[in-house]
Amino acid sequence: MQRPTPPLLELGFYFSDRSDYVALEQVVASLAHGGAQLSGTIHVQRGANVRATPFCGADDLPTASVALTSRAELHQQLLWPDQRVISVGMRGALPSTDEPAEVALLPISERARYIDQHPISIALSGRRLRNPAEVGRGTAADARLGLQVYRLFRQLVEELRPTYATLAIERRLRSPIDLREQPDPLLFHDCFVQQQLLATRDAETLARLFADAHREVLADGLYLSGTQYFNPQGVSVQHSARCEYSLHISKVVGLSAGRMRHGTLLP
Repeated sequence: MQRPTPPLLELGFYFSDRSDYVALEQVVASLAHGGAQLSGTIHVQRGANVRATPFCGADDLPTASVALTSRAELHQQLLWPDQRVISVGMRGALPSTDEPAEVALLPISERARYIDQHPISIALSGRRLRNPAEVGRGTAADARLGLQVYRLFRQLVEELRPTYATLAIERRLRSPIDLREQPDPLLFHDCFVQQQLLATRDAETLARLFADAHREVLADGLYLSGTQYFNPQGVSVQHSARCEYSLHISKVVGLSAGRMRHGTLLP
């Protein structure tokens, strides 16, 4: 399977209301509805009853490549009890490009594996984008590509309704427990958060922290963006400010999403 060229642009999604394998198949289906195609290869781990066994990541067991030609085959591969599908190769996730993409279950910690779901990543090549830390220095080509990525992210959030989601370069999404234990100042610069995760005081704090950022009601939550590439107005926020609100969102999401089961926030 040909993989995206680093640096990786990662669209990360966390679903508190569905299993890893249901979510993985839904992400693949949503990409296919938008025109993406399977590349013909998946990566799997095998062992007795491995599908139902809690795990940390792709390094837990040896990984093998398996050829497939259709989403119907993928569905059957996902159901096999002695096999765990780790990633699915795709192509053409963005318009007018046949570049490779990889949909994968992301690793989580030893503690999180017994409680949390695995975040899911769509990894694309970010080599055509300038460093987003260079606020305001992007080219017209950067802006066009960034707008395509924003539209893809928006489409997926609207169709799939994740609990939270991020759009980042070389930054992998974490599960709630892992966010609580290690809040990330670089992860949530451009993100979606379900409204029910935000208490009134959190919404007020976010409004203050994101005063200069792009804010958009999306699906059943908010899309917040401080990187010029990833919002339709090209709004930029200074790196230090983005890091401040990313830390805050990490803490809010880690606490609130960890209390969600089956889409409902528990007391």
